[in-house]
Amino acid sequence: MRDSYSEFIAGFGIDFDRFLKWGIDNTIFPSDHDIKNNWLKLLHRIDTGEPIYIRGYGRNGQGNDIITQFYSSMSINVILDPTNNLRPSQILQELTHMKKGKDLINYQVAHIFGHTKNVYLFEAPWNICFVPKLYDPLTGHEAKGLFRDAFIKDWLKTIKTKYQPFINEYNNLMYSKGFLQMLDNFIVDPSIETKYTDKQINKFKTDMTSEFAQI
Repeated sequence: MRDSYSEFIAGFGIDFDRFLKWGIDNTIFPSDHDIKNNWLKLLHRIDTGEPIYIRGYGRNGQGNDIITQFYSSMSINVILDPTNNLRPSQILQELTHMKKGKDLINYQVAHIFGHTKNVYLFEAPWNICFVPKLYDPLTGHEAKGLFRDAFIKDWLKTIKTKYQPFINEYNNLMYSKGFLQMLDNFIVDPSIETKYTDKQINKFKTDMTSEFAQI
């Protein structure tokens, strides 16, 4: 099978390992100090009911109503990001002091671990970074193949080592807060059962179980 990335590096005589390493080395993260402070502020905002952004749910936002109700049932105040990436982009620019179009061009804002409908991770400063546009498809599901698999493996391994304390804290929160139990309680609420079809409810449960999974 022909892989355009493999063809590209072969055509220009680029070493495979060096190409992977350059993509990792040129991913831009906020400073550890700024990440810690911003993460603590995010946790405080969630706990005190301040507005928290998440990405819209469902195709063309068709599931926005149910996900908003779900968070409201837990006294969490969510706002749906108007462009699906506006708030993370603002946070990353604030923390790195680099503005797209001014200090950076051809960089993409990426969510490292996904979980963009999870209030703890959509805005989390350790879950967002600037990735060179050439490499951005390799960080998600857009690209396929062995080349992509090799890059995402090394990229995530590097980042998990860098952010392990934050990941551990997040994982503990997903367990201690009991989100999956709250999800089970939500979907059997009579007001929810009568408002949505079984298909909608089952899909919502599956999707949100994935969103609140540990990293």
